[in-house]
Amino acid sequence: MLIRLLPLVLLGACSTTVTPVADECLPLAGRVSAQRLEVDVRQLTREGPRRSPARRQATAAWLTAQLTDAGWSVQRRPYVVAGVAGENVVGRGTNARVLVGAHLDSAPQSPGADDNASGVAAVLELTRVLGPGVAVDVAFFDTEEPHSGTVGRDGRNFAYGSQALVDQGVAYDVVFVVESVGYTCRDVGCQRLPSGIPRTAATEKGDFIALVGNHGGARRWATAADGFRKALGSRYGVVPVTVPGTGRSIQQSRFSDHAPFWDVGVDALMITDTALLRNPHYHKASDTPDTLDLAFLVDVTRATVIVVADAARACGSGSTPTP
Repeated sequence: MLIRLLPLVLLGACSTTVTPVADECLPLAGRVSAQRLEVDVRQLTREGPRRSPARRQATAAWLTAQLTDAGWSVQRRPYVVAGVAGENVVGRGTNARVLVGAHLDSAPQSPGADDNASGVAAVLELTRVLGPGVAVDVAFFDTEEPHSGTVGRDGRNFAYGSQALVDQGVAYDVVFVVESVGYTCRDVGCQRLPSGIPRTAATEKGDFIALVGNHGGARRWATAADGFRKALGSRYGVVPVTVPGTGRSIQQSRFSDHAPFWDVGVDALMITDTALLRNPHYHKASDTPDTLDLAFLVDVTRATVIVVADAARACGSGSTPTP
């Protein structure tokens, strides 16, 4: 996941009328388990990079078992995009109009604790908290990371798992993509910005979560930011981001699994710690669980659960959260 130009849109984020998340959703945050999140991140990274077909298939099988244990109906959806074969794992909710996803693969040399075992663990925990009886589908996307010779010029670039899901005709009202959500840094200057872009109070340290969405969904993202602020309190910052159109004027804002949904007019939000702009272990062998800020991952997961439940109108509507 590459977002080198992210701060350019951070500084241009627009304001809009905020509809707060439903108060009934807030107690769901207390059902998120820090222990399960840590166990899942360590399980995902234990065997090294999730890059080879064998490792990705083993990861997909493990995720399928976890979803099944949580009561979800699971589909394994194979695909080939641009000559690259993969297989998405999709957990089916009830009449879902909301999708939550994270990519399951990693860069070739990296165990990928932050990028993106953190996102996978967050989405997996969401499935346990909300249960399958809500109007939410979950997807664990394969082959998000670039493969040799596959980077194109049309802005799609990679993220082939989510592209395959879109190409298969799956339609949702709103999509949330959880991408690298486990790393923080608190020294002034540890959060990098492009040359010539001034720092702000919100971005001088790497202790915030960025919410990167398309301009068409600005009202949705204002509500999401409200939910994140309520869940994170004063512990971490929340930086909402909006980009014009489908983000093609800022290509690097598109470099994860949300972009294919933007292209077909679906509102999609990437939830991210900004990855390489903050994390010195990005795409390296040193991206291990011990480098993560578990408290941050827990808080981001809590916020994601609240915001997704609110978007699906699941709070108090018969969902079956895990005790």
